[in-house]
Amino acid sequence: MDWKKNFAEHWRQIAYGTAITLVATGLISVGAWTLPAFMKVSMGWYELTTLVILLAVFGLTIHLFWSHRRLAKERLLQIENERRLLEIQQQILEVEKIKRDEHHRKLGELLSGGSGHTDDLGGAYILLKVKPSTSAAVAKQASKEPAVQYAIAVWGQWDVIIRVDTTSFPKLIPYLTALQNDSNVERTETLIIRSDQEKAGASAREGGWAVLLARLGAAHIEEALAALRAVSGANEGIKISDTGETINVDALRVMHAVGVLGQYDIALTVRYGNDVALAKFVMGYMQQTLHAETITLPAIRNMSYRNGIEQD
Repeated sequence: MDWKKNFAEHWRQIAYGTAITLVATGLISVGAWTLPAFMKVSMGWYELTTLVILLAVFGLTIHLFWSHRRLAKERLLQIENERRLLEIQQQILEVEKIKRDEHHRKLGELLSGGSGHTDDLGGAYILLKVKPSTSAAVAKQASKEPAVQYAIAVWGQWDVIIRVDTTSFPKLIPYLTALQNDSNVERTETLIIRSDQEKAGASAREGGWAVLLARLGAAHIEEALAALRAVSGANEGIKISDTGETINVDALRVMHAVGVLGQYDIALTVRYGNDVALAKFVMGYMQQTLHAETITLPAIRNMSYRNGIEQD
């Protein structure tokens, strides 16, 4: 029962006690009236009325004092209980923060520590589905790990994309397991970068980010990769063969395009200056020129991180 309910209950008790006091006062009044006659002692109207009023006031004062004293004690007890509850909640939050920090520290150790054994692995894109309103926090924290090249919160069917730079399955697998145990992470999908792909660093502060995932026929993967690598280093821009348009390098640049193992064939990261350039690249170059089936995941502004630092 909270304090408001206690307060209402006490006022009911006061009303009940007042009624009892009035009844008792009435009985005393009757006694006061009959006592003089019984004892054959004369008592005037004034004395009799004064006696009755004094008795009523005395009874009501005692009852009100007792009720309010009890109410004050229970209110103090309620305040003390609330204070203790707040202390317990604060302790729980501190313990959870320590656990989260320890969790992320272990994630970093899993990727950067361990043996020097190298597997047929060129890194990975990790796609995360996270709880609502946690995308930025998950991306920022994930980007602090040394082996994470960047982490971005994106629009679309996924919420966060992490680019991991590791060549060891023994490091990647426990990292993924620990990542999935994060209370904010609901689902993950990993796209392994083929070991025969070129490595590329992440660029910063050149516009918006977007990650594209593409499917092509098996016979066209290498051809598409070669074309994407060529346009990523071209200074004259990206030419769309079907329309003859050219996307200026200042409007969009392919930063990294690699073949991956999974339900997609190619993953690429682009930096773009405006939505028009991104639309032309996706619908014109990727879908018409390369004939790729694509999923585009644009980064949410101010939610792209590298080393825990915002990149937009």
